[in-house]
Amino acid sequence: MVDNEKVIQPVKNKGVIDAVNKNLAPDEEIYVQVIGLFGQTLVATQKRLLIIKPGFMAGAMFGMKVSQYSLSQISGLELRFNLMTGVFEVSAAGMQGTERSYWGTGKTSAEQSPNCIPLNKSLREPFEKAVRIIYKLMDDTNTQKSGVPTVGLDIPDQIRKIADLKDSGIITNEEFENKKQELLGRM
Repeated sequence: MVDNEKVIQPVKNKGVIDAVNKNLAPDEEIYVQVIGLFGQTLVATQKRLLIIKPGFMAGAMFGMKVSQYSLSQISGLELRFNLMTGVFEVSAAGMQGTERSYWGTGKTSAEQSPNCIPLNKSLREPFEKAVRIIYKLMDDTNTQKSGVPTVGLDIPDQIRKIADLKDSGIITNEEFENKKQELLGRM
């Protein structure tokens, strides 16, 4: 990663710590480790993203669920907040587009969905930073594979995507303008 920006929160749940250590390859470095509600943890390395969901609220009574997503296969990250609650959601190839909710049940439950982490208002800042870092990691991954910076979209689509991030408050206007100028310079 170009600027080595990281957001790492300490994990206190021994099971989550063991799951992180068990699932990482020796050459992987953690850039993001943030904790949502119920101890559900988001971990991102230079290669992939892990969502670790311990215990009952995740539907894993005496264990945990670990979902892994290759950065090159992620099609989008969504961070939605209402007045007091929110959801972090990963979209990847082959995933159905059912919107998850903090208050959802069954198939719409963010707690049990393998690609979501339920949040509250106090978790907004660390998860916004995490999303920015993961998008940078995704861009770096795609650049290394092809030699050409891209996230699988043509340049106008990339600009629209980063405009959505700006409109959602995930990136600043300055970050948007810098990235837009960089992308326009590639045309």
